[in-house]
Amino acid sequence: MRKLVVSAFISLDGVIQSPGGPREDCSGEFRLGGWIVPYADEATGRNLQDLLSQPFDLLLGCCTYDIFASYWPRVPADSKSRAIADLFNSVPKHVATHRPGTLDWQNSRALKGDLADAIRALKRQDDADLLTFGSGDMVSQLLAAGLVDELRLLI
Repeated sequence: MRKLVVSAFISLDGVIQSPGGPREDCSGEFRLGGWIVPYADEATGRNLQDLLSQPFDLLLGCCTYDIFASYWPRVPADSKSRAIADLFNSVPKHVATHRPGTLDWQNSRALKGDLADAIRALKRQDDADLLTFGSGDMVSQLLAAGLVDELRLLI
């Protein structure tokens, strides 16, 4: 049986927002994109390295999927992020979406039916853990259903 691990960058006031570039995630009129960059340090890097050191499948909400799918397949070969890109591009990706026809990122598939039931079925499989980044709306539903096994919050 596999577990569900959630990793999120979250502000003290509870905002889970994409930490990368200034225009990466402007949902909800968020104007502070790139907020994590000045605070990234060795501990942040170790946390990410630890998360990615074990086999995993990605479990993503539709907004996070859109952000990831627009970035990771296009990382240049000489980029510092190439190893992560190769990993993310190769692993299975399970996506909570009502737009299954738009999942063109390699190894992506839409979850079918009720979200909680779909995650219960995935967790019963004897496979790699499920790893979620961000995906705040989806994570809220999974927390309410008691399906999250581990939270890795970077505050």
